[in-house]
Amino acid sequence: MLTIFCVLILFFPFGTLCQTWHSRACLDRHLEYLEEVFQRTLHRLENDVKFCNLKIDDFNQSINNQMYSWRVAGTIHYTNNFLISIEMVDVTRISSMVTRRMENNIPIYQAGLQATINFHNPRLGFDVFAELEDMEDQRYTGVFLFHSITFPINIVKNINTNETAFTFTNAGSSARFARMDSLPNTNVSQVIGRNFQASLISNSFSEWGRNIIIPIMEKIVNTEIEFPTIKLDGCTG
Repeated sequence: MLTIFCVLILFFPFGTLCQTWHSRACLDRHLEYLEEVFQRTLHRLENDVKFCNLKIDDFNQSINNQMYSWRVAGTIHYTNNFLISIEMVDVTRISSMVTRRMENNIPIYQAGLQATINFHNPRLGFDVFAELEDMEDQRYTGVFLFHSITFPINIVKNINTNETAFTFTNAGSSARFARMDSLPNTNVSQVIGRNFQASLISNSFSEWGRNIIIPIMEKIVNTEIEFPTIKLDGCTG
């Protein structure tokens, strides 16, 4: 089973607090809470959804490039794209907050948790169809290795209404290598691989976060694990 590791980088940003919600207000045992939420989330992602079902939308890339004496021009079609493997998953940038704000002269109290899920060394597979000028069409199997894919997630609970909301900004990614490896390995596939644009698939990573990861977490947070209690005299973690 895939194991999730929590790397604890802690800070507590506080808003303006009322007299009873002073600067030591915090969420009790929020680290234990987040660890359990993310353990369950990754377990279901691995066992129920399956990582291989994390798909990349089909896309096309125009190419007109020459490497040494090889010129490759045409349209490259990427289909049946999916996540092959992940080396490790961890959670970083963990923080919590308890804040107060005024809305229509009514104080609104909120408790929030932030964290980032990191997929380390994810490998993605592609079916590559090269529709080329001045040569026969060609097919390849491509593999691209990223350094990481990151999913920043915020959980905010409205203390007044007891409602919990999730916000997710766009997923981030960084590539380990500048080219895609292909089979068979030919002069043409090398040109295609060196011109692969990893940025073309970033929207699919964000869709994983919004459409798959967040719904799993919402069910866990709303129905399975009690939200941390607020303490006014400081917390131990």
